[in-house]
Amino acid sequence: MTEDHNWDAGTVTAEPTVEAEGSKLYTCADCGHTKTEAIAKLPAPAAADAEDDGGCGSVIGSGFAMMAILSGAAVVLTKKRRK
Repeated sequence: MTEDHNWDAGTVTAEPTVEAEGSKLYTCADCGHTKTEAIAKLPAPAAADAEDDGGCGSVIGSGFAMMAILSGAAVVLTKKRRK
């Protein structure tokens, strides 16, 4: 015989990660019975997101651009100091 339960919205008891499933605990508002359901693992980052081509929008590209800007500012300051 199957009992009908009045399940709540559930509470996440373990957040999912890329490596492991999470879990969510539900409680019946009428009798207090509980059940746990798995939450699917998070998707792995796409290969394109994981690779860095060094373009202007990438972390490495941004770092090089910032170095170039800072280097330019240092040159300007050096030139002004020498005058």
